[in-house]
Amino acid sequence: ISLNLGQIAARFRKYDAAEKWYEIALRDEATRPWAEAGLGDLLKFAGDYEAARPHFETAVALKPDDPHIQLDAAEFWLTMATNSRFPSEQEDYLKRARMNFVAAWKLDDTMPETYAMYGRSYLMEGSNVEKAVEMFEQAALLHPSSVQIRAMLTEAYAAVGRNDDAIGQARLILAWGHEDSE
Repeated sequence: ISLNLGQIAARFRKYDAAEKWYEIALRDEATRPWAEAGLGDLLKFAGDYEAARPHFETAVALKPDDPHIQLDAAEFWLTMATNSRFPSEQEDYLKRARMNFVAAWKLDDTMPETYAMYGRSYLMEGSNVEKAVEMFEQAALLHPSSVQIRAMLTEAYAAVGRNDDAIGQARLILAWGHEDSE
């Protein structure tokens, strides 16, 4: 119950309440891996990356066979890569993120967020943008109504020079956003 209450509070951006519930969930070995990931997310959202890191590492160590925990860890490493100003550090964080994305995918290949965020890692400067397109297209197949995924796919198409495809995706997004207007 405490884990679920923490997740609900976090979803509604009630971070103080979420932290309280996650702290309680840490005390139970059955819920500890997800509570660790939840606390890591709260700290990540607050910008305290160094404090968040051990929570994600512990969550993965406790429950390496959970795709959601692998995905949470991957998103953390992607955030670290995005915020890094040092190319060698950024490269290391991207490798870690991609390792966790692949682990999440191997555990559950039906999660569109895994494909989308993995694709996001390839949109970073100097990366393989064609791989990003491939991942966003797969994510869009799994979740065709996601405006966020369509927006990332639009960005990737534009980055590889597929302008007609980018325009088509952009029109879809606009049509969904303004269904009753010209």
